[in-house]
Amino acid sequence: MKLNWLLCGAAALTAFALPATAAQIILSPGSVIGNTGSYGNLQIAANIFDQQTGSVYDTTPGVYHYWINAENGPQNAYITVDLGAKYTIASFDLFNTHNAFYGDRGTGNFSIVAGNSVGLDGGNGFTLTGPTTTVASGTLTAAPVTDPIAAQSFTSLSSSTFRYLQFLPTSVASVNTPCCSANEYGLAELRVFAGVPTVGGVPEPASWAMMLAGFGVVGGVMRRRAGTVSVAA
Repeated sequence: MKLNWLLCGAAALTAFALPATAAQIILSPGSVIGNTGSYGNLQIAANIFDQQTGSVYDTTPGVYHYWINAENGPQNAYITVDLGAKYTIASFDLFNTHNAFYGDRGTGNFSIVAGNSVGLDGGNGFTLTGPTTTVASGTLTAAPVTDPIAAQSFTSLSSSTFRYLQFLPTSVASVNTPCCSANEYGLAELRVFAGVPTVGGVPEPASWAMMLAGFGVVGGVMRRRAGTVSVAA
């Protein structure tokens, strides 16, 4: 019985230090704080965070759910994202776009870089400043002209903590030949999965409570053990 209490106390002492199971950070269109441009007023960068749960669609009646780079837009296009706190990022789910029924735009090669500071970039809003780290890199498969769109998952390349992300497409992938301009990148949705946010390296209040409870359990058991007297037969 005493051993069980000791084990429970030890678990409570260490629980606050154990890495949390990765969970999705639910982002919103307001999480986009900068981008180099969009095709129009409907295919805006904020759309990559408008379907954070459930199935992902390019369009529903009267609504566009995807971003497309501006017509003849910059080759080095980007979208800057504010996670709202520092996180150790575990993985990403990306949903390519097929540009409604056209199937002529989408992202091929891409990377996601992360950092902890941003600065204004003219009329583009905010861009990353200071040191950056590549946290994902790969190639998206072109999305067929059907909905819902399947997720394509990528594991994070870093265990450091970051507040800001930047999505950087570098090539086009589409099921049909692009028809209109260069750099026709696009994305329907981005989902980010991470551990518990860090606040200056200090455990959260719930962690402190668990730790103190652990001290109490272990202390109580030790006092009972100290008060036990062995009597020789």
